[in-house]
Parts: sequence; structure tokens; C-alpha cells
Amino acid sequence: MYRGIVADDERHVVDWVEDLLAVHFPDLEIWRANNGVEVLEKAGLWKIDLAVLDIKMPGPDGIETAHRILEMYPGCKILLLTGYDEFDLIYQVNNEKNIRYVLKTEADREIVKKISGMLSEIEQEERTRQTMDAANRKNRLIRHFEQRGMLYDIIFESESLSSMEEKLNFYGPALPLDPETPAGLTLIRFSNPAAVHQAVNSAFLLQLYQNLEATLDARFRFALLDMNEEYVLLLTQITKPLKKSLEAEKSVTLLRSELDRGLTAQAAGAEGKILFFIYSRPLPWREISQGYYFLRQYCRTHNTEIGLAPIFGTVVRDDFLSQNPHSHEAVQWQTAQYIRKLSLALVQAREEDFYALLDQISALCPRLSGMNASGQAQLCAQLSLTLLDHINLQHMQHALEQKISLFPLYRSMQTQDWSALLDYVRRLAGEIFALSDETLHMNSACTVQTMCDYIGNHLADDLSVTHLAEVFNYNQSYISRLFKQVRGETLSQYIKNARLGHAKTLLLSTSLPVQKIAAQVGFDTVQYFSMVFRKEVGATPTVYRASAQSGL
Repeated sequence: MYRGIVADDERHVVDWVEDLLAVHFPDLEIWRANNGVEVLEKAGLWKIDLAVLDIKMPGPDGIETAHRILEMYPGCKILLLTGYDEFDLIYQVNNEKNIRYVLKTEADREIVKKISGMLSEIEQEERTRQTMDAANRKNRLIRHFEQRGMLYDIIFESESLSSMEEKLNFYGPALPLDPETPAGLTLIRFSNPAAVHQAVNSAFLLQLYQNLEATLDARFRFALLDMNEEYVLLLTQITKPLKKSLEAEKSVTLLRSELDRGLTAQAAGAEGKILFFIYSRPLPWREISQGYYFLRQYCRTHNTEIGLAPIFGTVVRDDFLSQNPHSHEAVQWQTAQYIRKLSLALVQAREEDFYALLDQISALCPRLSGMNASGQAQLCAQLSLTLLDHINLQHMQHALEQKISLFPLYRSMQTQDWSALLDYVRRLAGEIFALSDETLHMNSACTVQTMCDYIGNHLADDLSVTHLAEVFNYNQSYISRLFKQVRGETLSQYIKNARLGHAKTLLLSTSLPVQKIAAQVGFDTVQYFSMVFRKEVGATPTVYRASAQSGL
């Protein structure tokens, strides 16, 4: 199963592409985004195999976003949605291997055809990689057992810190990991007592190891230790230096996502269940053995899920979060997660979800007020920046300031009155959602009115949906759906009524022959014009004119 993301600053376009992919590629997991910032945020949390991007998005445009995705996942395929006036931008990526483009005016089948071809390329590349992996599996197996012995000796058989340092110096460059860099811990547990030995000998875990390297090599280094009949310890190191704790959280989430996907794909024929538990933070080498035994203890006391599914992944924290859910640390962490979700709800215009998250934060107010000043200031700043980033990205500041002051956001770090702050955020969010809806409605209404004006001035011309889509640089399905949503009638109904209305005016105000009137309002033959006119008006054009002139 592959994962795709669709991004466009127009919600209708995202709806259209998402519906198209869901119908034609049911095995493709689809994520939504409204701008380049959100795309990159999600790409930092989950591996992306396919991205359909608007070439002109707020924040990083489609081309910049595509390049940054390919830096993270070189095998990702990118499809850029473009208009006729954007070929100068497309020229920049015309020869790049994994980037394609398609006009928004293309028929659905052409878009489906391109995406189908890109998914076929992904499958072919995966088959090629697996063939190469099979050829190298024997050498990898030998290297794995050599490295496993070194790591086990260093981590679990060193009698002291000085003994560990001596062994690190002795093994030196042969180690798969950097001894100066903390290592992340993931404990994989098999419910079948004999499953670990079988899995390692059958290259089950080595295949997982290879898949993780191929997918996440730009982020991690890996090493495996099969500990006993139940447990395998996966050691990971982040290859790029991290400047923010949030980046570390993203890396843990990404690792969890790929472990879940990789183990699920490989565990179909495995006996028993598989669970994995990821330590929430990297550990210095001297603490790895302690972290391993902590994970084992956690696994023993949190194994009720083992009968639910083949794969179950949990991020394990060694702080007070699980032991003291009402502690200040736990409350701060939980609130930070709610604020991150608020950002997503804002971008996706999910008003109901936004207010539900605010209610959850409100429920924590008594405990938030008991936190130290620095902890509260940090959370207030995170909440304020979430709102300000969205306001700036959507260029809402001027319009919002006509309705509500933004000053409380700027001084939010100075306040410790959470109830007042959240009440203000609720009112501000109401204005943001209302402005978003108003902007969307105005843009849609403006587009439809422009179409109506064009139709009125070109009644004698080709007004097919295909032609109108080319004129207005939109997809046919989108333009039809938008027109119906705004006007309450289909595009074809409106065109027919406009042509007949103008025909009535010409019949009553001029002496033009019926044949010329038919041509002026866009009918190919006078016979077809008369048939449609009679069906809709109840009389032929000639009878209609005669009746009006006689006063009947």
C-alpha cells in the first residue's frame, strides 16, 4: 500500500483530486494539505510515495515543495497541477526524473493515466531493489551477526564505563553506529516463543532492516540485536543534527509509521503477533542497557493489545507521563499535542474539531494554572504562534483586525489566565473560520459570475464544458461541480436557458429570420433550435413571435 498527498490552496480542487484517487486507486492512502508548509510538515511525519501539488501554493510553491520532498524521499513521484500561464515554471523541472506535470484542464482520465504510470514506476523500482537486495543478502547476514556480537559485548557485557570505552575504541570503525551519538531504542516482541530465531534465520527482520535503510537512510542509521526467543532490539541514530525537540518527535513518529507499515507488509505469513515499543528519546550508550530493560518491563505490563492486531506500535516515555498523568510534565506534553492538532484543524477548516480540542485544553486549565511560569509561557507562545502563522499564511491580518484585536496574541506569554486566553482564542477562531468561508464563497461566486458573463457574451460560440474548462483553466469535473454549488443549477441548464432567453428577446425585438436567430444563440440547425424551444417554451419560435405580435 502506498501513501499519497494532495495539496492545493483551493479546497474544491483537493476534494476533486482526492475523490479521483479514491475511486481509481483504492489501495492508495491519501492525505490532504492546503499549502507547501503543511505538505512538508506531513512529509516529516510519514513517508510520502506520491505527491499531487498545485504549482502555485501559499508558502513554498509546488516546485520548491517537490524538491524538498525529494531530498527526504528520493524515490517519491511528484505530479504538479499547472495552468496554461505557468509553463515558464514547468520548464525548470521538465527534465527531472521523478517530477511530472498535468494541466488542471485535462480530463480526469488523463490525470488517472499519469498517476497510474507513476505508481507503476514505484512498483518497478521496488522490484528492482528487491532483486538487488536478494543478491546482497548473504553478505548482509554475515555483517549483521558480526555487528550484533560487537554491540552486545559493548552494551550488555561491559562491567564499567571505562570498560565500555575501551571496547568502543577497540572495535572502532567496524561499528555500524557512531559511539559518540545517542541511540534510539525500539523493542520488537514476538508472541510466538520461537519466532525470533525463525525470523532472523529467514531474513524476516533483515528485510525489514533493508526496507528501513532504503526508506529512511537520509534520517537514520540502524543496527539489530536479537536478544532471546521473544525480543529483538533495533538501535537507530538520527544522521542529521536536530536543533529542536519537535524535530526529534517528528523523527520518532516517522520511524513508528514506517515500522508499522514495514512489519505489517512482512507479517502476513508470520505466526503469532508482533508488537514494537519505541523509546521516546535517544539514550547515551552507557544507558542503552537500562533503557532496554525498561522497555521489557513496560512491554510486560502493557501487553493487553497483543491479541488485537498483528502489529501494534507504542512510543514509550520514561518520564512522569505514564506514571503520573496529572503531573505538570504530563499536562504540558498533553497540551502541546492538542495545540499541534489545533494547527491542523485550522488549515483543513475543521471547525468542529478545533473547538473540541479547545474544550480538551480548557479541561486542563486548573492544572495549567498550577505550572511554573516558564512552562505556561512556552505553551502560550506555541498556541499564539499557531494562530499567527495561519493568519499570516492566509493573509488575514488586515481583515481580522477590522473585527477583533490581535493584541492578546502578542502578549499571550505574559498572561497566566488560561480561561480568558482560551475564550479569546475561541472568539478569534470564530472570526477566522467565518472569514475563510466568506473568502471561499466570494472567490467561488466571483469565478462563477465571470463564467456567466463569458457565456452571455459568447452564446453563438462553443460553450461545451471542455471549452469552458480551457478558457477558465479548470478541470471539467471541478468547473461543473463549482457552478452547481454556487448557482443551484447545472452548467448545461444555465447555458440552455441563457440561449433561449436571448432567442426570445431577438424574436420579439427584431425581424431576423428564425434561422439567423438560431445561429446567433448557438444552435447548429434551425430544426434543433425549434425542437428545444418548443420543448421549453411550449411553442415553436414562429408561433411564439406571432402570438406576441398579435397580443395573444
